[in-house]
Amino acid sequence: MKALIPAKVATINGKTIDQNEFYSYLMRQLPKGKIPGNLNQKTAPYVLAVQAEQMIIDLLIKEYLKTKKVLPSATQVTTFYHNQVQKLTPDEKALLEARLQRNKKTIEDWISQKAADPEIQDQVAAFEFFEKEYTAKIQIAEKQISDYYHKNNTRFNVPETATISHIRFLFDPRKKETREAALQKARKVAAAVKKNPKSFAAVAAKESDCPSRTKGGKLGIVERNMLHKNVEKTVFSMKAGTISDPLESHTAFHIVLCEARTPARKYAYHEVKAGITDMLKRQEAQKRLEQLVADLKKKNKVQIFLTIPHYQAYKMEIPADARPR
Repeated sequence: MKALIPAKVATINGKTIDQNEFYSYLMRQLPKGKIPGNLNQKTAPYVLAVQAEQMIIDLLIKEYLKTKKVLPSATQVTTFYHNQVQKLTPDEKALLEARLQRNKKTIEDWISQKAADPEIQDQVAAFEFFEKEYTAKIQIAEKQISDYYHKNNTRFNVPETATISHIRFLFDPRKKETREAALQKARKVAAAVKKNPKSFAAVAAKESDCPSRTKGGKLGIVERNMLHKNVEKTVFSMKAGTISDPLESHTAFHIVLCEARTPARKYAYHEVKAGITDMLKRQEAQKRLEQLVADLKKKNKVQIFLTIPHYQAYKMEIPADARPR
């Protein structure tokens, strides 16, 4: 990889960023500081060019923030990550803790490690500065928000859903006798749970051969095109609280309990206005940041010698027997 990097990668105001400095930066960006196996002589030039560009941007922004008296610190990073953790849902926090436990770390260990990293200090300082000085100060006109909502109205469609549980009986489609046995068992169980709907979860735990049996057969919320067509057709015609007869898919019979149904709808403007506003603000902030970077490159006489290779289309010969006659 290093052999593909020129001795002079870039210059800023005449000051050279050499191969060693860039290589050191590059390795810090790669997962665990290791070169991925899918990087080769064909793909590496693109990755190197993108990373060279990003390194220049990082250096320019870092110097720019110094002129604005922005001083990165471990304390700022600690506060930032504590705030991010507080925004996690209980499930998200539990997942983070589980991942960290595999490496024998706590959330506090993870945050402390982040806070001690100078590059993360720079990143957090830059993020919070631009959030405050760019994004927060941008005003989006009501008409612009409304126009986006109406021009992109299909994005705000909420699909029809059903909340279901099931009891599954597998069979081998190559053997008729296994299908018949599964059907007879499914009919018997369906009759029993219809007589006593409150027993559905317990019966699923005992009789179902689906992993969902550990949750009383719960599959949760499903949309159209998520189920076998035979099952879907019935599920989206059931009333909440009802139980189906055995429904056949390719390799199983299913007894379905429909717990809830939610019809398709569209988010009203007032429900998504805040989200659209935030998105448009960030889009505008990104444009302004890109312009700032362009201005800083010009002001600091940036030259980058690692550039993305030109795309070269390969001439494809059409086999003689495939040509029109």
